[in-house]
Amino acid sequence: MKRVIIIVFVFFLFYSCEKPKDESGPNYNVVVLAESSSCEDAFIIKFDSNVTGLFNNYQDNSYVAINLAEEFKETGTKLMVTFRVPTAEELIECENSLIVYPQIYIVSAHD
Repeated sequence: MKRVIIIVFVFFLFYSCEKPKDESGPNYNVVVLAESSSCEDAFIIKFDSNVTGLFNNYQDNSYVAINLAEEFKETGTKLMVTFRVPTAEELIECENSLIVYPQIYIVSAHD
């Protein structure tokens, strides 16, 4: 009986643990356009083509990049990025502006 209880316990231990979310995904070409004038310490990036998985954007495929590494925060830098939709806690507070860019969370970036 003890053996059955131990086996059941081990089974639930392995299968009840939350598996980490897989944040890997396809890489997309982007160019860093400029520092955002309305979002502190954020940069605007532009995808070179339409990207599936992003909400429609009327700002010419441009987005505020959350979590962009310091080494890539230079206007004109061309990168490959993997991204996801940011959580509510990750969104950057931005001042009112005439042009509002949607925000995306950069999971990884490389040149």
